[in-house]
Formats: sequence, structure tokens, C-alpha cells
Amino acid sequence: MSPPPSAPPSRSSTPASASAAEADTAAAQQAAADKKRAFRAAKKAEQERRKEERKRFAQETGVDPALLPDAIAGDLARNGRVEAKGFKAREWVDVPAQNGQDAVVDGKRVSIVSWNMLAQALVRKSTCCSRELFPGSDCLKGKDRLPTLMQQVLYLSPDIACLQEVDRLSEHLPSLTLSMGYTSYVGYRQKAHGLLIAHKLSVFDKVGEKGIRLDDLPLDENEPLFTPPEEPPASTSVSGSGRATPVAPETEANAPGGQADGVAAANGSSEPVEQLSEREKEILARPPDAESASGRAARRAAGLSRTTRNVALFVALAFKDDPSRGVIVATTHTFWHPSHVYERVRQTSLIIREAAKFRREAGDGKWTEWPLFLAGDLNTQPRELTYRLLSDSSISQDLIDDFDRSRVVHQSVDKLYDPSYEPPAPPEPEAKEGDEVNAGDLSQHPDRTIKNTRPAGPEDGLASFEQFQEMVRRALSSVAGSAGTSSSAASHGRVRSAYGEAYGLVESEKDRWYCCRKPEVQMGNGWRIEESEAEKQARTEGSWDERVRRGDFEPRYTNFTPLWRCTLDYIMLFPPATAAASTTDESRQPQWRSLLSMHDFHADCEPGLPRKGIEPSDHVAIGAVVEV
Repeated sequence: MSPPPSAPPSRSSTPASASAAEADTAAAQQAAADKKRAFRAAKKAEQERRKEERKRFAQETGVDPALLPDAIAGDLARNGRVEAKGFKAREWVDVPAQNGQDAVVDGKRVSIVSWNMLAQALVRKSTCCSRELFPGSDCLKGKDRLPTLMQQVLYLSPDIACLQEVDRLSEHLPSLTLSMGYTSYVGYRQKAHGLLIAHKLSVFDKVGEKGIRLDDLPLDENEPLFTPPEEPPASTSVSGSGRATPVAPETEANAPGGQADGVAAANGSSEPVEQLSEREKEILARPPDAESASGRAARRAAGLSRTTRNVALFVALAFKDDPSRGVIVATTHTFWHPSHVYERVRQTSLIIREAAKFRREAGDGKWTEWPLFLAGDLNTQPRELTYRLLSDSSISQDLIDDFDRSRVVHQSVDKLYDPSYEPPAPPEPEAKEGDEVNAGDLSQHPDRTIKNTRPAGPEDGLASFEQFQEMVRRALSSVAGSAGTSSSAASHGRVRSAYGEAYGLVESEKDRWYCCRKPEVQMGNGWRIEESEAEKQARTEGSWDERVRRGDFEPRYTNFTPLWRCTLDYIMLFPPATAAASTTDESRQPQWRSLLSMHDFHADCEPGLPRKGIEPSDHVAIGAVVEV
């Protein structure tokens, strides 16, 4: 018997399944559409929120956020402060009190930061030439470096910032001037970078400023240099309002605009400025006859061994809540070449003299008892002559020999005083910062040779080291205000270095002191001075005062590249200017309260700076909080 035929398949199950699938698909599509609409709505709401934040930010600050780097604008709009982005943040470390001294009577705490920012013009120059200053660096492009430079300054948020090698002001100022006034000074036409001192508008009013050109200043003030013609403005000043204002050449130091003689404004005079070439300017700046009496006197007065176009800048700042009190801050960037010891000593001595004079005279005597700080790149290490001169430390014969070897006249000086001068032989190519080193022939090391020079004669007016010592001691004397008083009759002082004096008290940082370097001292361009074990041991010995004076406790490095690893940057306090201010009562003297800690350089910064995520410059910022 045949089995019954099987039932035909159900025809009703297929449409039902299809309908369910279609419903599922439609639901999924609807959900996706809803999600997209929600995303768009959230994005629109975020855009509206940011728009309102930018509008509020612009109303509160007067600055269009579009002018600011994205990271800075975002941080300020969200949190009101800048975060650490693009660099490795460092902490402020407290300085333990000494001798039970806890506070300065009626003290005000002021934070000061100094930083060589590495001008982008120098980075571009190094990368377009055959030499390379920063081999292996991943942070040389402007788009990587420039926003991070100002990001770090605003993150540190000092009351006073002293900056060197500053260029690209148009990119820095929108961020800086949100909360700070500033004075910048270049000093020379066609110079690519300059100095800048910024101050918090909520803390200080600027009451005076002055810029000086170190090539032009006389060592002998009784025979002043021939006055060069006024140059087109090479600097900018910002008043208490934070807006750029002109600086009149003869403005009183306490005038309402708050400017003093010596610094011109970028948007200053409305008068047309005659455009001169460098050669025309040099010719007009000197007597028509370099062999005339005035020409010879000018050369003798200057005592110049090489033209370098270095400058210095001084600013006087009064406290907003007590204008009778304030501080004076100086910054500079002296000549870099290690072997040009004479010219660096000359420049530093002039800066010390002129800064002391600025405190004593520019404010009509009102600033005489204000603390005076020098914060900048002095291009000298603690073991070198310039540092020892400032700290009044012992000076060995080898340092004097270095000075004497550099007491020569470079062809640039002959050319400055006589534009028609032609050297007797074609000039030899001179080393630049970062030139490659032939380790097998140190006799030709670029840091150890001075080319295109001649021996100095009496007509050149080059000073002896003893004369520079006298100049510095007179300027640092507690009775320096008494004209004609010799240092032998005065209680001369010495500068106090923030790190040199206080960093040695911070035990947690002891591995980062200058005296804890490897048993060698790197001078630059790969040139190292090898030390004997006895010399290495000597760097850890001596009384506290001896070790402070010779700089044992300065940072191990402030400049760290594959070619240069040096300690070059300092924050220094001048001694009081008057006998009344130089009280022995410690409670009346400024005290260091905090310092900006240093990197663990070998762990964090190899193979060298600049480096993304670590530091955007080849130098690191140094900082101190001082109670005054």
C-alpha cells in the first residue's frame, strides 16, 4: 500500500516572516535615523555652547578666540586657566626656611620665570644650512613649537616673565596680553629676535623701562660714545590696559603712560621714518673721520672687542595695591661664543652698571630701595669667569688666562669704526653655534679658537679684568649712589642667585644640582673638559658659603641638546642700593620661597631638546617665588 501523499508546504508562513523582517529593518532604520538626528542635535547644541563661550570670552577679554591657538582658547573658555599640553609639566618645590626665618615682614610674594624660547628664525636658519643645530629633534616646525611656547608660559602663570630669543610676536601676543602687559626690545634693525618682559596686569603697573645696546655703551662714562642716530622703532610696549602704546623718547619714568626713556614702540611715532641700510646707518653713527679725536675717543671709551648686537632690557613695576613699593627686573642674552670671554665679561659688567644706575636714577630716587633682579641667558656656566665675577667667588689663574687670550680685537670692530676698513687678508670662515666638531683636532675646535682678530693696542681701550672687577664692585656697592666712592671705601656686595642659593636646600632635587654632573663639564658643541677625581671631589666640598658662591647648587643643566649641555640661565638678585636698605635684619631682606623643579634630563630629554611632549625650546624655563 502506498504511503499517503505528504501535505503541501504552508503558504501562509512566508508572508508573515517577510513582514517581521521588514518591520525589523524599518525599526533599525528608524533607530539609526533617530540616532543621527540626536547626534546632529547634540553637535548643534555643542556648537551653540562653544559659540556662547567664545562670545562670553570675547566680551570678558576683548580678544577674539579665533586669534588664539586652539588649545589655549579651549582651556581658557572651559576652565579659565591653561593646562599642560605639548610639554612635560614641572612642579614648584618649596624652599625650606633657614635659621627659623619663616616670613618677610610685610612681605609680598612674586613669581619670576626666565626662559630662552629659541627663536624660530634660528631654527629655520639651522635647518636650511649645511649644519644642523638640533640633530634628531622632532619639534622644530613652527606649528609644533610656537603654540606650545606660549602654552607653557601661561601654564606657569608667573607674575613676571623674562623671555629671550623672542620672535613671531604676532602669534604670541594675543595669548600673552589676555592677562599681561609687556615690553619687548630688539634694539637693532634687521635683528630677527629680541627680549620681552611681561607682567601680570592684576599685580603690577609698569612705571619705567629702558633698553640698552651693549655694542654702543662706553666703559669710560667720562668719554661717552658718539650718539648714533635714532633708529626706526624696534620694540613694543604695552601699558596697564594691555594695549600697545607708544613710548616717548623723553617721557618721565613716572608719567601716566608708565614709560621711561630707552624703549621705542612698534606703533609709536606717526612721523615717517627714513629707511636706512645697515651700511648707511653705521656710517652716520660714527664721526666722519675714524682717525679724528672724537673717533679715537669713541673707540677708547667703548673698549669693544667684537660687535655682537646683544641688548638688555630693564622694567620698573609698582604694586597695584601699594604704588610706593615695587620691583625692578632686567633681562638679557649675552654673547654665546665660549672663547670670547672678554666680550661676555664686558657685556655683563655694563649690564650690572646700567641696571644699578636705572634703579638709582631713573625713578627720581623713588625706586632706590626696590629689589632689583637680573633674569636671563647669561651664556656663562658656574665654573666660568663671568659667574665668578658676579658671585664674588674665587677665580683661578686658568680663568684669567682665558680672559687674556680673548682680549683681542675682531675685524667687526674695525669695520664698525671705519666702514671703509678692509682686512689685510680675506676673513676666515667662522664657526657658528652647532658646527660639527672634529674630535681628533681640538686645536681647531670652534669653541676654542677666535678667528679674524688682531692684538689689542692702547687705542682700542680694552679694559683689564681688574677694571671690570672694580666696575662690578662699584655697581653692587651698598653706597653706589654716592658718586666717586671707591669700592675700597664701600661695603660692596654680590648678587644672590635663586637656584645657587636656595636649590641646595631642597634635598629632593639633589640629583639635579650642578655639582652632581658626570665627572666632566660639557661646554658646548661636544667639547668637554675632563676632570680629575680630585676636581670632582672638590665640587662636593667646602663651606656652605663657598659652595653657594661657586654655583654648586645651580641646576645641572638649563640647556640640553645633542651638541650643547650647559647651565646658562639664572635669576639673580642685586644687593640693596643704599646703606639703609642693606639691613642685617633677615626679616627685611628678600627670601626665596619656591623654585621651579628641573627635569631628570637624561631620563626625560634624551637625545636632546627641543622634543615633542617634553620641551619646545632647547632651554628649559627656570622660575623662583621670592618674598619681598
